[in-house]
Amino acid sequence: MDHKSKFLIVGSNSPYAIERYYVQGFKKLGVECSSFWTQGPFLEYYNKNLLNKILYRIGLSSILKNINADLFKYFLAYKPKVIVVFKGLEIYPSTLQKFKDYGSKIVNYNPDHPFSFHGRGSGNRLTLQSIPLYDIYITYSKKIESDLKLKYNVKTSWLPFGFNRTDKENKLVLSEKEQLKLCFIGMPDSERASILKLYAENKIPVVIYGKGWDKFVRNGEFLEVKDAVYNEDYDALIGSYRIQLNLFRPHNKDSHNMRSFEVPANGGIMLAPDTIEHRLFFENEKEVFLFNNHEDGVKKAKLLLGMEREEANEIRKRAHTKCVAQKYDYAQRTQELIDITEDV
Repeated sequence: MDHKSKFLIVGSNSPYAIERYYVQGFKKLGVECSSFWTQGPFLEYYNKNLLNKILYRIGLSSILKNINADLFKYFLAYKPKVIVVFKGLEIYPSTLQKFKDYGSKIVNYNPDHPFSFHGRGSGNRLTLQSIPLYDIYITYSKKIESDLKLKYNVKTSWLPFGFNRTDKENKLVLSEKEQLKLCFIGMPDSERASILKLYAENKIPVVIYGKGWDKFVRNGEFLEVKDAVYNEDYDALIGSYRIQLNLFRPHNKDSHNMRSFEVPANGGIMLAPDTIEHRLFFENEKEVFLFNNHEDGVKKAKLLLGMEREEANEIRKRAHTKCVAQKYDYAQRTQELIDITEDV
């Protein structure tokens, strides 16, 4: 397969979704690519009213049938050689089989766990039933890659997360107004809330950015909640705090997540779980700071907050330089994705 092959990305256009980085990556590489968003129409229908939710849950809704019909029409018009499905929550196995019958290669890239679900949006019966149909199933986790081979006997590949390069990609702009606080940016849940309270209880100033946190925590002397931030605002915010805390979802255990690259690439000092994959990418206590548990995390947070700014800035510079020099960006990840599909 040559690089003139047409790619179709299928998935979500949410501001949190990784798909948008791959769309940009294909454009940067000059590879023809189009996109079809399946998650947006489903969520628009599902969240519109209670009746729609009930109809879907009891199996009387036609929303998935309509989405699959529209997707197949788009496929016939666009005629891609390779279809890259991100997760595939809304896609029927029969639709995937039609793509194969027309001679297209189908690839899945799953930024969650493919068969161990931590929430309603992480997977469903369609994603499970579809695993054996893909020509190759790509995951960010070496552990999941091994489990996929063992449990499903499918062709798999490892593709780490990355960071989105901007026009300032080779220049680190240090914040002039660094705040000596620990920052966390993300969605709430009870486990994350208890962890962040632990840091605050140890008199570490904690600032949380995200929607819905008022249901889990209250503002206090060492804890403050602010509105969610996205895209460029998110990137700019990372380096303005002394510490960026990286908290894993269950499926990221022993691996890494999107923030593993976003924080160091944007000049943040990352405090994160100590995993084999984190150590593959970064040097501990020189480019990032890794903890074995949150008691250890508290100790390292206090160390970082007490560090002279010049020393902290050297950490930021080393981490950013590593991300750029090693090409941990999504243009490179897109090239790696193309290379993977050539072997299918």
